[in-house]
Amino acid sequence: MTAVKQLFGVKIFATGQGLMPHDQQTRDWLARQLSMFDFAEARDAPSAETFRVHAGTDDAFLAFANRRPIYSVDEDLPSRMILVQGDDMFDDSRTPNLTELVSRFVESAARNDDVGFAEGIPPEDMRFAGDHVRQGARAYPFMRMWDEGFPARSGQEWLTSRFHFHLLAAAAGADGEFVVARDGYYDVKHALLRELGTGWRPADPSTNATEPTEGQLPPFPETARSLGRAKAQLAVRLYGRR
Repeated sequence: MTAVKQLFGVKIFATGQGLMPHDQQTRDWLARQLSMFDFAEARDAPSAETFRVHAGTDDAFLAFANRRPIYSVDEDLPSRMILVQGDDMFDDSRTPNLTELVSRFVESAARNDDVGFAEGIPPEDMRFAGDHVRQGARAYPFMRMWDEGFPARSGQEWLTSRFHFHLLAAAAGADGEFVVARDGYYDVKHALLRELGTGWRPADPSTNATEPTEGQLPPFPETARSLGRAKAQLAVRLYGRR
């Protein structure tokens, strides 16, 4: 993008960026690139402070300012939902512990069909789902969620490693636990949502999770929609109305 600006003189913007972690060499390079942007915003405080850009929040909150429905209208959604990603963000040595964690979460449900497995990135996100789906748990592939809506509701319990699923489920009023896939990256992402008041807990007690902001926070569904309106205002300011 900086090359496009240099060649054609167009304005360039970056919003909702998660910029951590970086070593010193890549940090210096990225800082130089960001200094050329007409507007740059990070979604978390460590990124904003490190790169001296505007402090904002994730662009996914913009979904709450759009007209397109987000959530499934199915009244029979499972009471427990799982998405523990199976990609290379997790070290292979953690596979046995993750398998056990998922199994315990499934077994805590009254029935197998009251558990659902969601998929954000095919096919890795179904890595831990196979045996449980064959025994009656329900599957929510990405395209099913795209067509039918995100399968979250108030009263559910979630277990997920993915940041955006933590965000969307909590914004629907669901409770849950998160798993940190990679320190320095996913811990920062989930900490952002805890600080905003999701109330979710680390599934691994050894996780060095940032404590939620002190004081009385508004319910997270309300916060999500407020942040969505702020994102929409920023989009209009940067890009104009269409």
